[in-house]
Amino acid sequence: MEVDYHTWQKIYKSLLSILETQQSQLKTLDDERKALEEIITVQHNRWVSDLNLLNDRISELEEEACRERKLLEAKSDLMVAIKQKGASLYKLRSERSLCDLEDMKQVLEWFALNHSQQKSQLEKQTQGEVGPREVDAQDERDSKNLKEEIKRLKRTVDKLTSQKKSEVNALLNERNFVWNQLKKMESDYGNLLKTKSLELQQANEKNEKLLLDLKKTEMSEKEKDKVIDKLKTDLARLEKDEDNCIEEVSRQTKEMELLRRSKRSAVTPIVRCSRSGSRSGVKNETNRGKLVQCPSSRELSSLAASGSSNMVLKEKLRGAKRKSDTDPKLQVPRLFSSSFKLPKLKNPTPVG
Repeated sequence: MEVDYHTWQKIYKSLLSILETQQSQLKTLDDERKALEEIITVQHNRWVSDLNLLNDRISELEEEACRERKLLEAKSDLMVAIKQKGASLYKLRSERSLCDLEDMKQVLEWFALNHSQQKSQLEKQTQGEVGPREVDAQDERDSKNLKEEIKRLKRTVDKLTSQKKSEVNALLNERNFVWNQLKKMESDYGNLLKTKSLELQQANEKNEKLLLDLKKTEMSEKEKDKVIDKLKTDLARLEKDEDNCIEEVSRQTKEMELLRRSKRSAVTPIVRCSRSGSRSGVKNETNRGKLVQCPSSRELSSLAASGSSNMVLKEKLRGAKRKSDTDPKLQVPRLFSSSFKLPKLKNPTPVG
């Protein structure tokens, strides 16, 4: 039996040690699980914050790309408008040049027709009765008229070419001006974009600063609210103590009034024995102390009825104490003074 008991005890101890080791392992596993959960939550929060930052950055980049796209579209629209304007101007110039060419053709045809008519007339005159001198004079006049007409046409052509050149120069100047304005607008827009981005960054910093200040003010307001609540509780407690003090003073005033009335109605003896005198002196001393410490009954009752503050009550008590110290009527006559001491007797010598 003893052997079985020892074996079962060993088995029990081994099982107990196994359970303890398993419990310690479970505890360590639980601690590791909690630590792993904390790490996972921290990592998740960090990933969420990184995701939010990346989303914000993506939205900013999309806005910048949208602005750049709009800028390029506006630039391309402006370039197309400039090209269309130049094309329309060149078309107008070509139409005008074609009109001028048609006019020149008509003039040349008219001159050719006139020349052919004059030539036919000259041939008729040469074949007819007209002499050679008249024919020569007529030819000279015709040649002079033709030269004058040619000079006039040259002047008109020169005038038209100068006008066309001036128009072309004006168009070129206008195109250069528009191009310069476009470049200036592009540079201004780039500078404006930079300034706006800086202002946005500053506004974000100010917003973060304002949020921090707001949190600080909220915390300070909470602390102030706590202090105010504490002060309110202290004030209520002080008011309660003040009311209790006033009630106590009124009660003591009533008791003093009753004691005074009973004292006035009683008859005081003039001569007493030393023991009764000492007792009465002690009682008078205590009564005098009470009279010195408390003011008159009317003042105390008026203060208790009016509900004055504790400071006014203290001032009245101090004034009453000074008045009782200086007024001889309030002092109670005593048989012995406070400095009185009993004389010491010598021990009698024994008679031998």
